[in-house]
Amino acid sequence: KLGYYLGDSTHHTVYEAEALGVALGLHLLKTALKKETSAAVGLDNQAVILATSRSKPKPRYHLISKVHDYADSIRKKHPHLKIDMHWVPGHEDIPGNEAADAGAKLAAQMKSSPARRLPLFLRRKPLPASSSAVKQAFRTKNKNAWKKQWRQSKRYQRTHRIDKTLPSSNFLSLIASCTCLQATTLMQLRTGHI
Repeated sequence: KLGYYLGDSTHHTVYEAEALGVALGLHLLKTALKKETSAAVGLDNQAVILATSRSKPKPRYHLISKVHDYADSIRKKHPHLKIDMHWVPGHEDIPGNEAADAGAKLAAQMKSSPARRLPLFLRRKPLPASSSAVKQAFRTKNKNAWKKQWRQSKRYQRTHRIDKTLPSSNFLSLIASCTCLQATTLMQLRTGHI
C-alpha cells in the first residue's frame, strides 16, 4: 500500500485525496501486474469516477491527468487488461476497504510512504494548493471574523434578544426575495430602530 500526505484542508480537498488515491492505486497496479486480464479500482467518490471517465480532464484537474497517464501507460504495456472503476459505498464490509481506510488515516496524520516508493510527480515538489480549498478557507476565516465583529457591536445585544441565531444564513434566506428597502425595514422593525 502507498500513502501520501497532501496537506491540511485549507489547501486541499477530499476530492483531491480521492483522485490521488486512484493515481497511487494505478501506480501500484502498474508495478505489480503479471498476466492478469482484469483489475478493479473501487472508490466512494462519484465525482472522481465521473472526472476519470472524461476523455480530456479540465486544466486544473492535474491529478485526474495523472490517473489518465497511468491508465494509458498500463494499457500500452498490457493491452488485454480491462481496468474497471466502480463506486463503493463508504464504510462497507468490502475486502480491501478497511486497509484503504487505514492507509488514508495514516496519510492524514502526515505520514507518507517512503519517497522511493512514490511516483516521481510526488517526489519532486509538493502538489499545488487547491483553489477551491483556499477559497473555502478564506470564506470561513472571513465569516468567523465577521461574526466576532458582529458580536462586539452595539446592535448585537438588541438583536440577540429577538433572534439568537443572528447572524445566520437562515435569516438571509428568509429575506432573499425581499428588496433592499423591504429587508432594511424588516430588520429595523425587529430591532426596534424604526
